[in-house]
Amino acid sequence: MADLVPQSQQRPACSGFSHRGGALTTSFRALKLVAPIMPREAVVKPEIVSIRYRIPLSDAQAKKLRRTWPNGDPFYPYEKMEKYLEPLLVEDLNWHHYSGQYLYFTVYGDDIEGTLADALKVFEARLGPLEEGKGHKR
Repeated sequence: MADLVPQSQQRPACSGFSHRGGALTTSFRALKLVAPIMPREAVVKPEIVSIRYRIPLSDAQAKKLRRTWPNGDPFYPYEKMEKYLEPLLVEDLNWHHYSGQYLYFTVYGDDIEGTLADALKVFEARLGPLEEGKGHKR
Protein backbone atom coordinates (compact mmCIF):
# COMPACT_ATOMS: atom_id res chain seq x y z
CA MET A 1 0.00 0.00 0.00
CA ALA A 2 1.33 3.44 -0.85
CA ASP A 3 1.49 6.28 1.66
CA LEU A 4 1.17 9.92 0.69
CA VAL A 5 4.07 12.09 1.75
CA PRO A 6 4.40 15.82 1.06
CA GLN A 7 7.13 16.51 -1.47
CA SER A 8 8.67 18.95 0.99
CA GLN A 9 9.55 15.94 3.18
CA GLN A 10 10.97 14.03 0.20
CA ARG A 11 13.07 16.81 -1.30
CA PRO A 12 14.46 19.40 1.11
CA ALA A 13 15.26 21.82 -1.74
CA CYS A 14 11.60 22.01 -2.84
CA SER A 15 8.93 23.37 -0.53
CA GLY A 16 6.14 21.29 -2.07
CA PHE A 17 3.62 24.05 -1.45
CA SER A 18 2.04 26.27 -4.09
CA HIS A 19 -0.31 29.22 -3.95
CA ARG A 20 -3.23 28.94 -6.40
CA GLY A 21 -6.22 31.22 -6.39
CA GLY A 22 -5.58 32.40 -2.83
CA ALA A 23 -5.61 28.88 -1.32
CA LEU A 24 -2.53 27.16 -0.01
CA THR A 25 -2.23 23.69 -1.52
CA THR A 26 0.19 20.84 -1.00
CA SER A 27 1.27 18.45 -3.74
CA PHE A 28 1.72 14.78 -2.79
CA ARG A 29 3.49 11.86 -4.40
CA ALA A 30 2.84 8.21 -3.71
CA LEU A 31 5.71 6.55 -1.87
CA LYS A 32 6.01 2.76 -1.84
CA LEU A 33 7.18 1.34 1.50
CA VAL A 34 8.75 -2.10 1.69
CA ALA A 35 8.82 -3.93 5.03
CA PRO A 36 11.88 -6.05 5.79
CA ILE A 37 11.24 -9.79 5.72
CA MET A 38 11.76 -11.40 9.12
CA PRO A 39 12.15 -15.14 9.68
CA ARG A 40 9.29 -16.82 11.55
CA GLU A 41 11.58 -17.67 14.47
CA ALA A 42 12.26 -13.97 15.15
CA VAL A 43 9.08 -13.21 17.07
CA VAL A 44 9.28 -10.11 19.21
CA LYS A 45 8.23 -10.82 22.78
CA PRO A 46 7.37 -7.77 24.85
CA GLU A 47 8.34 -7.82 28.50
CA ILE A 48 7.31 -5.69 31.44
CA VAL A 49 10.17 -3.51 32.64
CA SER A 50 8.28 -1.14 34.92
CA ILE A 51 4.87 -0.65 36.48
CA ARG A 52 3.36 2.62 37.75
CA TYR A 53 1.40 2.26 40.99
CA ARG A 54 -0.82 4.54 42.99
CA ILE A 55 -1.68 4.04 46.64
CA PRO A 56 -4.60 5.82 48.30
CA LEU A 57 -3.53 8.02 51.19
CA SER A 58 -5.54 8.72 54.30
CA ASP A 59 -6.02 12.36 55.25
CA ALA A 60 -3.33 12.03 57.93
CA GLN A 61 -0.84 10.50 55.49
CA ALA A 62 -1.48 13.16 52.84
CA LYS A 63 -1.11 15.89 55.48
CA LYS A 64 2.17 14.37 56.62
CA LEU A 65 3.59 14.30 53.09
CA ARG A 66 2.38 17.81 52.25
CA ARG A 67 3.52 19.40 55.52
CA THR A 68 5.91 22.34 55.15
CA TRP A 69 8.43 24.15 57.31
CA PRO A 70 7.63 27.75 58.32
CA ASN A 71 9.71 29.01 55.37
CA GLY A 72 7.53 27.02 52.92
CA ASP A 73 9.99 24.23 52.16
CA PRO A 74 8.44 20.75 52.20
CA PHE A 75 9.12 18.68 55.33
CA TYR A 76 9.11 15.54 53.12
CA PRO A 77 10.74 16.57 49.84
CA TYR A 78 10.81 13.92 47.13
CA GLU A 79 14.58 13.56 47.60
CA LYS A 80 14.10 12.60 51.26
CA MET A 81 11.65 9.81 50.42
CA GLU A 82 13.88 8.63 47.55
CA LYS A 83 16.76 8.39 50.03
CA TYR A 84 14.64 6.14 52.29
CA LEU A 85 13.91 3.92 49.28
CA GLU A 86 17.56 3.47 48.26
CA PRO A 87 18.78 1.08 46.83
CA LEU A 88 15.35 -0.09 45.63
CA LEU A 89 14.51 0.41 41.95
CA VAL A 90 11.70 2.91 42.60
CA GLU A 91 11.36 6.28 40.88
CA ASP A 92 8.88 8.98 39.81
CA LEU A 93 7.44 9.58 43.27
CA ASN A 94 4.51 11.98 43.31
CA TRP A 95 2.13 13.03 46.07
CA HIS A 96 1.55 16.65 45.15
CA HIS A 97 -1.87 18.14 45.95
CA TYR A 98 -2.91 18.04 42.27
CA SER A 99 -2.50 14.24 42.20
CA GLY A 100 -5.36 13.78 44.66
CA GLN A 101 -5.19 11.62 47.75
CA TYR A 102 -2.68 9.24 46.15
CA LEU A 103 0.99 8.42 46.28
CA TYR A 104 2.26 7.55 42.79
CA PHE A 105 5.51 5.71 42.07
CA THR A 106 7.12 3.49 39.44
CA VAL A 107 8.82 0.18 40.20
CA TYR A 108 11.23 -1.26 37.65
CA GLY A 109 13.80 -4.02 37.31
CA ASP A 110 13.77 -7.80 37.11
CA ASP A 111 11.99 -8.41 40.45
CA ILE A 112 9.10 -5.94 40.35
CA GLU A 113 6.96 -7.79 42.90
CA GLY A 114 9.82 -8.09 45.43
CA THR A 115 10.75 -4.45 44.97
CA LEU A 116 7.10 -3.42 45.39
CA ALA A 117 6.85 -5.34 48.67
CA ASP A 118 10.02 -3.67 49.98
CA ALA A 119 8.83 -0.23 48.88
CA LEU A 120 5.49 -0.73 50.65
CA LYS A 121 7.38 -1.57 53.86
CA VAL A 122 9.29 1.72 53.58
CA PHE A 123 6.09 3.69 52.93
CA GLU A 124 4.38 2.05 55.92
CA ALA A 125 7.38 2.78 58.17
CA ARG A 126 7.32 6.47 57.18
CA LEU A 127 3.58 7.09 56.75
CA GLY A 128 1.78 4.51 58.86
CA PRO A 129 -0.31 1.53 57.73
CA LEU A 130 -1.50 1.64 54.13
CA GLU A 131 -5.05 0.66 53.23
CA GLU A 132 -4.98 -2.84 51.79
CA GLY A 133 -6.66 -3.77 48.55
CA LYS A 134 -7.16 -0.22 47.37
CA GLY A 135 -3.92 0.30 45.41
CA HIS A 136 -4.39 0.77 41.68
CA LYS A 137 -2.06 0.26 38.74
CA ARG A 138 -1.82 3.09 36.31
